[in-house]
Amino acid sequence: MSGYAHTVLLTRPKGSSDGFVEVLAAHGIEVVHLPMIDIVPPVSWDEADRAIDAVEVYSGIVLTSANAVRFFLDRCRERLGTLDAVPPIHAVGEKTAEAVRGYGLEVSTVPDTSSAGHLAQALGDVSNHFFLQPGSDLQREDFSKQVEARGGRVNRVTVYRTVAPPARDLAAID
Repeated sequence: MSGYAHTVLLTRPKGSSDGFVEVLAAHGIEVVHLPMIDIVPPVSWDEADRAIDAVEVYSGIVLTSANAVRFFLDRCRERLGTLDAVPPIHAVGEKTAEAVRGYGLEVSTVPDTSSAGHLAQALGDVSNHFFLQPGSDLQREDFSKQVEARGGRVNRVTVYRTVAPPARDLAAID
């Protein structure tokens, strides 16, 4: 027996819920980590690198997750040496905006409701605008479809992948 009154099985990638884990621990709750997904770099950076190398052609960057922020901005800094050339950034929600601010950058748009559809609406008139949307290999098309229906364009590029973790010993959760 662990000595804890309660135990929580956390299936999110390790490090993605540190604040939640701290709250649980403060209440005497043990957390057992058993991630069901891993977040890893893309198989190839070629597509993202082409977009980063031409970042000045975009009206803005659309970021829909803290993972997209980390992978994209780290890659920008690696390729460009600075984040000064990054166009205005639009974040899907406050947590994503917070991650952007952690890089010392401002966020131009954060919708009241955290969703790609609400972000597309919050941008207003997008006709003749070209947005870069770096994200997961599994990212949905909600944002790009709405923007394109209103006369804008979106270049979606993969900056991270969501994959199954390696086989794990499930004995840890007994």
